[in-house]
Amino acid sequence: MKKLILLLALFTLTFQAQAQTAGGLFSGGMNGVRTYGGIGFTNFNVKTNSLDLNNGLYIYLGGEKSINDDGLSATITLSYMKTDGTASYDYTTQGGSRFQGNNVDFDMNTYQLALGLRQRFFPSSWFRPYIEGGGTFGYHDIKYNTRNVALVSGPAGGSIKSKDDTMGFGYYGEGGTEIDFSEAFGIRVGARYQYTDSKSLETIGNQKLQYDAITFIFAALLRF
Repeated sequence: MKKLILLLALFTLTFQAQAQTAGGLFSGGMNGVRTYGGIGFTNFNVKTNSLDLNNGLYIYLGGEKSINDDGLSATITLSYMKTDGTASYDYTTQGGSRFQGNNVDFDMNTYQLALGLRQRFFPSSWFRPYIEGGGTFGYHDIKYNTRNVALVSGPAGGSIKSKDDTMGFGYYGEGGTEIDFSEAFGIRVGARYQYTDSKSLETIGNQKLQYDAITFIFAALLRF
């Protein structure tokens, strides 16, 4: 939670600076800065043999700056995703103690930054289909329930690792529709595809965390 608060603070400071440069939030309509927040549900297709992930909860804040009058914008998104699953646990300590376990339950929290470009169609209309794509950088925090983990080789007395973390990079593509109900309020519905490839995790035999994910999102759009 502390990491999420820090990310949100960074997001706020970044867009406050952009807003001041632009003369205020949305001072130029489509030429200004737009902010939004939303929620979604994520379905995973895990490519790492040692892991299974259940559906996840996705919460995000975002902002964008128009590049031209034809509907092209630069975007930034800060997100938090919570999910759980099971792993084939395999961890060897520096002292040579090897711990293993099958179907080990874990919780995973992901904090992610995404940068991209969004192209709207009919940008001046109240009904605006769009497509978006870009790159991602994330931090994955995993906590295990180690009751099914046991020492299988090496000296006794080594410590089981109940927490692990890794950094990951990837890319995404999104499509959906925005609908305005007034000059100050609108909504967005869409679906985001994402691929993530992380550094290795010691607790699954130094394998990488790799997955495809599809997130169905709903967001509120606000103008100030």
